[in-house]
Amino acid sequence: MGQSLGTAVTVEVASREDVAGIILEAPFPGIRELARSYTFSIPVDYLLSARFDSDSKIRAVQSPIAVIHARKDPVIPFVLGQRLFDTASDPKEFFAVEGEIHEGALMALEVEQMRQLREFLFKKNK
Repeated sequence: MGQSLGTAVTVEVASREDVAGIILEAPFPGIRELARSYTFSIPVDYLLSARFDSDSKIRAVQSPIAVIHARKDPVIPFVLGQRLFDTASDPKEFFAVEGEIHEGALMALEVEQMRQLREFLFKKNK
């Protein structure tokens, strides 16, 4: 499991190692896309040496992927988490959380969403 910046590490490991499944809370495709979401027209993203490029690595993940993201995340825009999810291969499941939450979106899942997450993670995905 990875949260925020830790999602890049989780995707990196899962793209290289055989893991049972991953949970990504408030993920993003890469640091450049995240920087662009803050700076709009200033090309500060080209000054960044670290890439945290989950977008290019998520396709190599061969295990189930659960993404949890708050719709009004004040740090990482919801659309970035959704974009990384769209890039991922199946099996995958997206859990949107209502509210303005960055850390703790997993804990903010509704009862039914938590049941669906458990079911997704523990079923035999092929």
